[in-house]
Formats: sequence, C-alpha cells, structure tokens
Amino acid sequence: MPLAAWIYDLGERIFRGKISQERAELLAFLGNTNHKKLLEAGAGTCRFSAFLKRCFPYTEVYATDISREYLARGAKKADIETVLCPTEELIQRFPSSVFDIVLMVDALHHHADRIRALLNVFAVLKPGGMLVMREVDRDAPGFLKYKLIDKIDLLLSALQGLKYRAPEYFNTSELQTLLRLIGFCHVEVKPLGRDALILCKAVKPLPS
Repeated sequence: MPLAAWIYDLGERIFRGKISQERAELLAFLGNTNHKKLLEAGAGTCRFSAFLKRCFPYTEVYATDISREYLARGAKKADIETVLCPTEELIQRFPSSVFDIVLMVDALHHHADRIRALLNVFAVLKPGGMLVMREVDRDAPGFLKYKLIDKIDLLLSALQGLKYRAPEYFNTSELQTLLRLIGFCHVEVKPLGRDALILCKAVKPLPS
C-alpha cells in the first residue's frame, strides 16, 4: 500500500466532521457544477474533486497533481480523469479556454512558481470561467498552525521521493491584487473565520 497517500487521507477519517464542514462550504461557494467541465489543480488524492463528482455526476471532472501516488488513490474515489502535471504546465497538457471551473484547495502556497501557476489556470479557463480557491491568509489568526502542517508535508514528500519546497503564503490583499493583475475580474474573498482560511472566487472576463 502506498504509505504517503494513505497518511494523506488518514485525516479525512480522523477529522470527518471538519471535512464535512469544509465540503459544505465549498459546495455553497461553487453551486451546481452539473454539465460543466471542472479541473482540480494540485488535487492531492482528489478529496474534493471526487466528492463533487459524486454530488454532481454530470460534471466532467479532471484532477492534476505532481504525485503519481496521490492521483492513483484519487482515481479510485470517483469517475474522474487524473493527469500527472504541475499547475505551472497546464497549458502544455490541456487546450486553452477549455474549463468552466478550476478548483484549488489548499494548493497554491505549495507551488514553486505561484504566479506561473495562476497564469496557466487563467489560460485553461474559458472566458466567463471561474477560479475557486481555498487558501491560507498568513496575516490571519490561526496561521501559525500551518508551520506544523508544513512539517507533515515534508514527510509525505520524502516518502514519495519528491523534492520538497517550503510553502509561501499570501495575505488576502496580496492575493486579490495578484489575481486582478493576471486579468481576473469579480474577485471575491470570504474569510471562513477559523484557521486563517479564506475562500476566493475570480472570473476570467468575457471578450470585450
């Protein structure tokens, strides 16, 4: 049994109530995704993309990550297409303007090049398409607990032979500014009121 993926998903069983709350928050933010094409970038073991596929079976769901082990486990959770690919290279693996929704849950801060990752997300979204992220605000109360979580990520990377890079976190203002500079509009941020977490929604503009 792949150990890293098993440990990664162990929290889902231990903190079942918390995960259920997080899924409900995400559903309220996303709405019905049936008949849409959705990508979860940096999906890990596809905890959220698989859940959305089960909730909305007419959604065409893709998931990307840099961990082959995580994606193999995620592919068993629901009828989703998994693709081994860093977010920084999405445009090399997918056509431009192809997804209605790109989802990133606790993922952006792990990327080696966060700006390039967001540029790639922008490129693969359809005009009018939506980026939905859950992120950590480094200036919000509760941020310091992520220093401990980062140590767990270091262990999981080592178990898979993956190069570990310490996460870098934005605050809310920085994230909003960056998204607008990349070209997104209707940027909306909702603090969740716990654990320094925020939900962020941004739209790729329609052609003028």
